[in-house]
Amino acid sequence: MELAPDAPREVRCPTCRHDVCTTYRKKQIREERRAASEAGREALKKRIGADNVKFALEDAESEEWISKNAKSCPKCNTPIQKSDGCNKMVCTAKGCKTYFCWLFGKRLDSLKPYEHFLQAGNGACSGMLYTRIGPDGALQQVPQPYMAPDVNRMLQQAPPAGHVPPKR
Repeated sequence: MELAPDAPREVRCPTCRHDVCTTYRKKQIREERRAASEAGREALKKRIGADNVKFALEDAESEEWISKNAKSCPKCNTPIQKSDGCNKMVCTAKGCKTYFCWLFGKRLDSLKPYEHFLQAGNGACSGMLYTRIGPDGALQQVPQPYMAPDVNRMLQQAPPAGHVPPKR
């Protein structure tokens, strides 16, 4: 997962006033630590500080996990993790609330988000509301233990009373 295009990548050390690219630096620290002997690891801690090494490693691991397990909201680029359920997603970032398809990242109509899963063609995911991409890259149906008997009828209904779609 990449930083947003307008996100700052450089930070200035308040002590020495040196500018550092944080994206590159984390990767550099991780690779340097991996390749180092125990003595080299201790020297790295002394050179840049044990906390800085720890934080760089944790950040690099988090970024790697996010890039493998999350997808970006098509509106605000917030990383979203799906743990269960259908492929209709709602971004929970403050003020966003964008509906999108988990499989292909397409923004969905906020008034009729399930319509995407009923339409054929035009990039729609007809019949793939409960589908996932397996480890081999193939689409797989997911068991739906709590699925209503007539899902198509349910999906075509208007949103429940009190449902407020996000502002566009």
